Amino acid sequence: MTDMILKVERLGHRGDGVAAGAEAGAGVAGAGADVFIPFSLPGETVRGAVAGGRMAAPAILSPAPERVAPPCPAFARCGGCALQHGSDDFIAGWKRDQIAAALSARGFRDAALLETITSPRNSRRRAVLSARRTKKTILLGFHGAREAEIVPLDAACTLLRPEILAARPHLEALVARAASRKGELRITITVTLNGLDIAASGARPLDGPARLDLARLAGEADWARLTVEDDPIVAARPPAQAFGLARVSPAPGGFLQATAEGEAALLAEIRETVGDAARIADLFCGAGAFALPLAERAEVLAAEGEATALAPGKLALNQVEFHPWLGQTPMLELLAQHGMALTAYLPLARGTATADPTLQEIAAKHGTTAAAVCLAWIMARGALAIPKTGNPD
Repeated sequence: MTDMILKVERLGHRGDGVAAGAEAGAGVAGAGADVFIPFSLPGETVRGAVAGGRMAAPAILSPAPERVAPPCPAFARCGGCALQHGSDDFIAGWKRDQIAAALSARGFRDAALLETITSPRNSRRRAVLSARRTKKTILLGFHGAREAEIVPLDAACTLLRPEILAARPHLEALVARAASRKGELRITITVTLNGLDIAASGARPLDGPARLDLARLAGEADWARLTVEDDPIVAARPPAQAFGLARVSPAPGGFLQATAEGEAALLAEIRETVGDAARIADLFCGAGAFALPLAERAEVLAAEGEATALAPGKLALNQVEFHPWLGQTPMLELLAQHGMALTAYLPLARGTATADPTLQEIAAKHGTTAAAVCLAWIMARGALAIPKTGNPD
């Protein structure tokens, strides 16, 4: 580890400053291997310890005029953003330069570039958060910059839509119910026309009662859809997106342009580019964000290589009569093969359960009711129960 004073020459494609390293430990850098310097800007002079080609904690000796105070209090700890210390104009220009460099590397050196369009703050409608459950707490947020640490999601985050930030308490409740203590839960949250669409992966195995508990949570949170490990728990409403006049529900966790403003800007440029073309090919159509609006006035050939982007919604459950007098074992086995749940219709057998002597005897031993025993039997077999009551209270 060597202490160095370096001058940042440019930004790398991930937003880190890049300087040429020096052989000695003092003076402004001369020739040498590149050193990557996070949270720095071109033209700045920085000082810090260099190890493995990286200055992890630079001290800014001479700040660039484009440097601004990061608006988010979690910046530099959270890995969600890399350039909040640069002005909006600087970041827009850097993105433009990245595009120009990529085109030039492929032979398009004189390509005309349009103005960079920047989405506003708190407009990201899709995010993937990481979460862990420990003995004492729930960790939910973004990973720290290049670290395994999870930085808690800050209410003052300037990246995510307010609907996502407001969902934090219910998301933490999801982690408490679905995460194991050994692994990490990844939660994809998408803002839709009908509420939040939640898809979690890395969860512990879920039995019937656990699924029912998650269904209750989804209802309390008013989520449009909750999916765990490709297993649909709740689909209260279609998690629809507006693609032109069409309303489409992408697959759980499916790709979506990060912001609605960015999608609208891209669509406007595409429409201007294709003009009055009668036939259009969209070779990476995804769920149809561009193909469907274009199809309103042209013939569109839409192709997608990722099957999940085009897959129809998976059936979540089958509702049949199910109670101790109608065990439905073959149906349970069939649904398990297809990853589907069984929902018990008439779980109390039209009142038979409440009057059954055997269930009453079991209930008396446990200080409960015959109906509760019947419902517990149903849930213990991995099914969901939907009882009804004639008592408005």
